[in-house]
Amino acid sequence: MVVQLDVYPKRGPSQQLDIDKSELDRLIAEFKSEMLADTLVEHDINNNLNALSGTALQAMTILMLVFMFAFPKMIRKMSVGRVVILCSAVGIAGYIVNFFAGSSMAMLMVAFIVTGIASLPGAYLQAPMLMECSSYNEMLGLPRMDSTSAAVMNFMIKFMNALGAGLMGLLLQASGFIATKSGEVVTQPGSAMLMIRILYSIVPAAALFVVILAAKHFDGLGKKLKENGKQ
Repeated sequence: MVVQLDVYPKRGPSQQLDIDKSELDRLIAEFKSEMLADTLVEHDINNNLNALSGTALQAMTILMLVFMFAFPKMIRKMSVGRVVILCSAVGIAGYIVNFFAGSSMAMLMVAFIVTGIASLPGAYLQAPMLMECSSYNEMLGLPRMDSTSAAVMNFMIKFMNALGAGLMGLLLQASGFIATKSGEVVTQPGSAMLMIRILYSIVPAAALFVVILAAKHFDGLGKKLKENGKQ
């Protein structure tokens, strides 16, 4: 026999779980004994949900590791610009899934994996892209400026991270987001929830679209370097 149990946690939305009647009887008996002894502890269902979330994250991490091992082979067969374009396009699809996922754990898992692919070029291709820029300078008869290019890149990464964090705060404030103190629980308005969804889906998808446009021009640079024997 299977029964449905409504769960109303202190934090987060209510949930409905399907469990065996024997398991429900055990939980009720445990609750009564702890209540009489005045030693109530966190409910076992909460622990089970945490264990399930941990298992899902481990599974996603394994899938990401498999793709990371296949990533170097992709780089050898494709130009740097095309790899960036491909990974960015996959990332856009993932962020679209993220927007429509809602509370679906399965869709959120898929979005997590797919959007993670978009970050791989930034982690693995920074050095090759800087080398191509330096080789282009050399092709034009200019100093390579490897160190200068790396310094500019590091500065822009930090600057854009700071700018993004500031814009996020302003957009959340404009949407009516209610700031809370530690341990305080409030109900966020619908406008704030929509803004959070947009910030974690539409905005990064738009940023990746800009990356695709830039990568198309960078791919042309790689072709010029090959024609001039600089790569």
